[in-house]
Amino acid sequence: MRTIVLLLGICMSVESQAEQSVTVWFGTRGSAIYRATLDQESGKLSEAEAAAEIKSPGFLCVNSAGTLLYTLGNASAGEDNVAVYKIDSEKNLSLLGTANSGCGKGTHISLSGDERTLLVAHYGGGSVASFPIDETGKILPPVSQIKHQGSSVNKSRQSEPHPHWIGVTPDDQFVVVPDLGLDEVVIYRLDSTAHTLTPHGKGSVPPGDGPRHLKFHRNGKWAYVINELGLTVTEFRYDESAGTLEAMQTIEALPKSEVKEVLTSGSEIRIHPNGKFVYAGIRGHDVITVFSVNESTGELTFVEREPIRGSWPRNFGIDPTGKWLLAAGAESSTVSVFRVDPNTGRLTFTRNVIHVPNSICVTFHDR
Repeated sequence: MRTIVLLLGICMSVESQAEQSVTVWFGTRGSAIYRATLDQESGKLSEAEAAAEIKSPGFLCVNSAGTLLYTLGNASAGEDNVAVYKIDSEKNLSLLGTANSGCGKGTHISLSGDERTLLVAHYGGGSVASFPIDETGKILPPVSQIKHQGSSVNKSRQSEPHPHWIGVTPDDQFVVVPDLGLDEVVIYRLDSTAHTLTPHGKGSVPPGDGPRHLKFHRNGKWAYVINELGLTVTEFRYDESAGTLEAMQTIEALPKSEVKEVLTSGSEIRIHPNGKFVYAGIRGHDVITVFSVNESTGELTFVEREPIRGSWPRNFGIDPTGKWLLAAGAESSTVSVFRVDPNTGRLTFTRNVIHVPNSICVTFHDR
């Protein structure tokens, strides 16, 4: 009997440890996707290891079941620029298939809410594409390939379209695309059966601000965009019935008076799982700016700016518990761990830093 009790205790301990850890995937500008494990109780991040060889994987997304990983990059000898991997129970990756968007190198990738459509934005090509996904998770040939048109006021950066991010609205009815070159968030209607995109409308940011990445608040009514050129964040109000985005506020993520002589630009934006805080990355200054969210209006108020203890935070992620923020330094090839205060939103550096070569994307199983 004592032996059985001991065995049960060991099994329960192993299960408990598994439950408090989560796999973190890292996209890079190099030749591999990397993988590490985050202990969600202690915040300890394991050393990263290469999980799959692929040229310039960049941005990644994982399905809700944690069984499939979709990525940009070239995983074969051909010209295909997106790929999908199976994730086994040991978190190993095996290539399931590749596809070609026909629009050159992709910049951002995401899944529709029902996970049957893959969406890709192409910064250099000025276009977006949508792909059906079959029942096995494989990527089928694209059914929508749409070229953006226009320009904006910054002649050196906005002489042509530059879609930088792509994702669905919370109701899965529309696709939104911040276009840095147009100063617009372009809106498409998504046909989830045909997997096609149809132009629907747009939301606008201040001229010259250059929208880059977007995230929706958990209430489904607000969206926040980090503006790369203006070093600002714009809050939009989303109308689900009309499929529209109305700009409500634009706030500085870094005051112009604090901008260094080195190149400085906005990068990633994240919202805390509790919906109370928004985080904006600033490259060059190499900080993450923290804002609190007004629970009635969604407006932002500055809280603090925290150095990432690395260089060029092109991306960062918040773990599903909301306890930890992982900041990737693309030029320092580092990922730094910060504790998140759930009451104030403030970040505390844990002194845990790991090496991830040319890290530019931090992705958890819950996307």
